[in-house]
Amino acid sequence: MISRNYFIIGGSSSIGESLIKKLKNLNKVSYTYNKNKIKEFAGSQNITSIKLNLNSKKDISNLKKYKKKIDVLILCAAQTKFINEKNFKQLTPKLFEKIINGNLSTSYEIVYNLLGKLNKDSHLIFVSSIAAKNSIGSNVAYSCSKAGLNILTKFFSRVLGKHTIVNAIAPGLMKTNFTKNFDKNYFNNYRRKSATKVLTRPEQVADLIINISSKKMNLNGQVIYLDGGIY
Repeated sequence: MISRNYFIIGGSSSIGESLIKKLKNLNKVSYTYNKNKIKEFAGSQNITSIKLNLNSKKDISNLKKYKKKIDVLILCAAQTKFINEKNFKQLTPKLFEKIINGNLSTSYEIVYNLLGKLNKDSHLIFVSSIAAKNSIGSNVAYSCSKAGLNILTKFFSRVLGKHTIVNAIAPGLMKTNFTKNFDKNYFNNYRRKSATKVLTRPEQVADLIINISSKKMNLNGQVIYLDGGIY
């Protein structure tokens, strides 16, 4: 594998951390975190951490100061809150707006601020969700924001043309730091509805990101569902 410069927005997420573990020995990796750096990677010469609060305009604007050129930009940061559909009124308009802004508007702004840092023949990868297609997720605002990411994927694949390949990966339900305390029935119901009867794992998402960003495939503007064949 040729050494490349990766920039992971949301490196402290389950997917982001899996990515860093797979990339750290052969690549230069910069990752953002909100509250806590990943202790395991402290002191590594190949890994740089950058504080980024998705709700901070200042933090996002500071990305313009990033000095390195980027071969692969991955956006896997997200914010949400689990709200049962039966209690959807707990998703107030204010919270709805916050989730949309944090997951969708911010993603556009991050890419906008880093466009000048993307190398020729670079890759831009959004992490979407099965919720963008079936609207079953932590809440409807989250589902809408991920559907918006799918549209951004199509848009940027057109406007960035052949110099930057743009795709999205939409995982199915996973056990992550956010979902690990969900009710067992929530996971079991999903398994029953999938063809493989198993959940996607964060490291599988990381493998797919590395695969599509390290090979010259004629794959652009696509949303790839990694969901076990959910129906």
